[in-house]
Amino acid sequence: MSTPANLALKGLAITMAGVAVLSLDAPLVRLIEADAWTVVAWRSLLMAAGFAVLALAAAPGGFLRDLRTMGRWDVLAAAAFGASNVFFVASAKLIPVANLLLIIATVPLAAAAFSWVLLGERLRLGTGLAIGVALCGIGVLVAGELTLGDSLAGHGLALASTLCSGLFFTLLRRGRARGSGPILALGALAAGLLVLPVAWVPALPAESVPYALLLGLGVMPVAFTLIAQGPRYLPATDAAFLMLLETVLGPIWAWILLTEVPSDRVLLGGLIVVLAVAGHVLSLRLRGAQPAS
Repeated sequence: MSTPANLALKGLAITMAGVAVLSLDAPLVRLIEADAWTVVAWRSLLMAAGFAVLALAAAPGGFLRDLRTMGRWDVLAAAAFGASNVFFVASAKLIPVANLLLIIATVPLAAAAFSWVLLGERLRLGTGLAIGVALCGIGVLVAGELTLGDSLAGHGLALASTLCSGLFFTLLRRGRARGSGPILALGALAAGLLVLPVAWVPALPAESVPYALLLGLGVMPVAFTLIAQGPRYLPATDAAFLMLLETVLGPIWAWILLTEVPSDRVLLGGLIVVLAVAGHVLSLRLRGAQPAS
């Protein structure tokens, strides 16, 4: 017999497993020896196939129904998801994994801001303060990078990916599709097709192909599928809080696989960002509210 405590533990295990898998994303992108556009093409097209296969396996009728009944908000959500992935890969090729993931950690705050603008939801004072504190932390992260072209561009692309992800979660709530599988598959497919004219797909070195296959067909579809199951058993605020594990695990993988060691400035800025996001999520938990993501 399933008790609330058992269901919560199940949700905790499922979400943590999904986040642990997702934490391999940025390090694997860095390990693929190709330009950003080629990586986007491989990653996105393989992701589209992976999302479609998993969604069809779970509920063939539901996937096809949602695909046929997608409205404009669902299509816009797919576009936002595709754009976030393009910006994510481009950023991962320019800046260290720790910097990228610490900026991505502010997605719940971006989603809250878009929910205020697009859905008319009230932006709480605490959320506004958290956004301000997080921006200060990001400012510390990029301090000293203002004269470094690639690094500055990489941080800007990470912020663009964060904003697109926040917009995706907001539009996902506004749309009418019951499942996210078709939206994720369509967004990934669109991103892959968009960059094909500027990508040289055959240029992917043979030694990087296993990384691309693991990333596109394994890591991304499995991670998102597991993470999407978490809120079934856990409050969305708890699931959002667990997403911060990626901010911790990703740099550890980068240290192991890429020998990247975060600087003191990154650690300080990261601490500010994590505290801002954690404080936001915990305050919502205490109020019994749900975050926009």
